[in-house]
Amino acid sequence: MLVSQNTWIQHQSTTLYKDPFLLNQQILKMDISAIADSFLRSWHPMVQMEQLSAKTLAGSLGYWTDLIPLAERWKESNVDLVDAGTATIDEARALWYLPNEGFAEIIEGFWRELDARVGRGGRIDYWSWIGSDRYEETVSAPISLSS
Repeated sequence: MLVSQNTWIQHQSTTLYKDPFLLNQQILKMDISAIADSFLRSWHPMVQMEQLSAKTLAGSLGYWTDLIPLAERWKESNVDLVDAGTATIDEARALWYLPNEGFAEIIEGFWRELDARVGRGGRIDYWSWIGSDRYEETVSAPISLSS
């Protein structure tokens, strides 16, 4: 098993590795329009164009230009050393820091609940699915898998 894993790692490192210097030289040789075209083909934005406007772009630019650099924001460290203590797994579960079931069971429970509400292939509004009348219930740590 170890030999197979080592062989796989060596293969991956030789096929996927690109020397930064060679990559830099390749980019320097490219035409600016080719670089822009490459960027646009690989770009997968998280917002839609309908969400962008001159006002939001100006606001974003203002935010980033007015932001104080990290080196200046974190000059003084006002951190107090505290004894955090320890907790058992049962105490962590009682405080909802750890779920009683595993991650896979939680996700499968969500799928069952979603299937029960909308059916297979059905659709539901995002906020109707995750939202609640109270903020605490919307972001609550105790996950209720029963409907």
